[in-house]
Amino acid sequence: MPAATPEFRERKGDRMADRMKNEEMTHDQMTHEDWNEYRGRYEADYDMHYGTTGRPWQDYEPAYRFGHDLGCREEYRNQDWATVEPHARKHWESGDGANGESGGLKGAWEDFKDSVRYAWNEVTGKEHHRRAA
Repeated sequence: MPAATPEFRERKGDRMADRMKNEEMTHDQMTHEDWNEYRGRYEADYDMHYGTTGRPWQDYEPAYRFGHDLGCREEYRNQDWATVEPHARKHWESGDGANGESGGLKGAWEDFKDSVRYAWNEVTGKEHHRRAA
């Protein structure tokens, strides 16, 4: 699946914020709905960057979901990655999800941070920067 253009991501982010305000959707409702819309992109990114590593999608899915959830949170959505990453890393390394729930985050931050960032970028419409393989 081709990467979304910056214009698409910006419009998508605006639509998400508008839906949350206009429909008074909870964060959990928005995250779940939105995850289903984005999942195909995350799986395509996994296939392109990690599909041949021997680690299954199930190992990476929590990282994409974590980044996705971060991007849905108002306090992180308008920040740049340099500001968000220390918070994300702290939650990841403590095993907490983006919303403070326990469990589900497995593996070293260094192994999964690019997947977290990719998903956060997709939701927020920020620029994509990926480490060279």
